[in-house]
Amino acid sequence: DEEEGGDGLKEEAAAGEEEGDDDEDDEVARAAARRRRLEEEEEEAKADVKRPRTDGDEGNKPQSGAMKQGLQEWAERVNALAAAQEGEADEELAQRCRDFVRKRILKAHADGNLHSVDWSQEPLPSVESLREADG
Repeated sequence: DEEEGGDGLKEEAAAGEEEGDDDEDDEVARAAARRRRLEEEEEEAKADVKRPRTDGDEGNKPQSGAMKQGLQEWAERVNALAAAQEGEADEELAQRCRDFVRKRILKAHADGNLHSVDWSQEPLPSVESLREADG
């Protein structure tokens, strides 16, 4: 009798463990589903931040066009510094001019003010400072 009773308890304990395993599996599955939902929400939030401009962004176009024109004119003025030197092309100085423009644009972009800089008022570097700059 005692052996049968003992076996019955063992069977009940084993059944309880199986139910515990099922509960644990359910909990793991719920946690994985929550993690997937959170990851999806994060991706959606990133997509909202990085959304491309649409036709509804018309208000930014005139300023953007003016900024592009001002930036282009400033870059042309900087690059013209190399051509203005003694009437002959100075390739090293021309490269330094291009590097200066590239670095200034990258800095403005990193600072988040690329579109708000008044490029028509942006100072030009001196030829001396360009020649002394690390290439």
